[in-house]
Amino acid sequence: MIFGVGVALTAIISSATIVLGFAGYVIDLIDIPTPIIALLSVGAIGLLVQCGVTESVGVAAAITLVEIGILVAVISVGGIVSAAILAFFAVIGFEGVVNMPEETLASENTMGKAILGTLLITTVM
Repeated sequence: MIFGVGVALTAIISSATIVLGFAGYVIDLIDIPTPIIALLSVGAIGLLVQCGVTESVGVAAAITLVEIGILVAVISVGGIVSAAILAFFAVIGFEGVVNMPEETLASENTMGKAILGTLLITTVM
């Protein structure tokens, strides 16, 4: 019996921690007191559990799909932003190379190599 009580207390404490963490996120969006958010979220979860395992698993799967979609969107936007930043600095670098022939000795021989070299380096990057 003592082990059963321990398992139940562990579940209660971990659930309370999750609910309070969720309440902290909600407070960042909407100014509602923590106890009200906790009661509403526990009530909603209780209603969902009463519907059955199939419905609970369906909601969990839907939430997981939303999370995956958000992660894909964040990764995609991050990749696009990274590529744009790299392209921006590459263009600035090429502009510097193109503006240097008048300052370079024997620019007819070195500028072609410099431009091809910078193109190769940025392509590899």
